Amino acid sequence: MIEIRQAEEKDCYLLAPRIRQQDLDELEALGVTPLDSLLHGLRYGVECYTAWENNSPITMFGVSKQNGQAIPWLLGSDELNFKRKTLCQLGKKYVNEWIKNYRYLSNFVYIKNIMAIEWLKYLGATFDFRSKYGVEAEFYSFSFGEKASYV
Repeated sequence: MIEIRQAEEKDCYLLAPRIRQQDLDELEALGVTPLDSLLHGLRYGVECYTAWENNSPITMFGVSKQNGQAIPWLLGSDELNFKRKTLCQLGKKYVNEWIKNYRYLSNFVYIKNIMAIEWLKYLGATFDFRSKYGVEAEFYSFSFGEKASYV
């Protein structure tokens, strides 16, 4: 059974060497290491969680804030590939809660990260545009909720 806990620094060190290939490819395209990315999410996150199963972290996820913008993120291990139903249920729960709390969430996803793109679509993400990001790799911009409009 999966248990969700408040993330701790040790979780980053336990999960980083076990990050799944699709996330490693995305991090490489961004020019960052798994450990640096997890520690950044923990240190700058307004919410940061670790999902545990069998006394081992299988994913870390949360919301960071930068320049007033809420940024959802998730990095996981290969175990997530066997927990798709649970991941979808948890994803819906947390995204809906974050939309209530932050109104609008946005981030980028690596254009080659097909599994993440499909999961984001399932969760209701809107894909806005393609752009060069990180080390000049192509990413999609995605968002949840409604962006405030100013007239």
